[in-house]
Formats: sequence, C-alpha cells, structure tokens
Amino acid sequence: MSETITVNCPTCGKTVVWGE
Repeated sequence: MSETITVNCPTCGKTVVWGE
C-alpha cells in the first residue's frame, strides 16, 4: 500500500493525510 494516503474525512469535512 501507499505510505501516504489522502482520504476525505466526512466528519472533519476536509482532506486528511494518513501514514505520517
């Protein structure tokens, strides 16, 4: 899998980056 994944957080209402 990718080391850094950008996924939209419906709860946050913004794009967050996983895999820090």
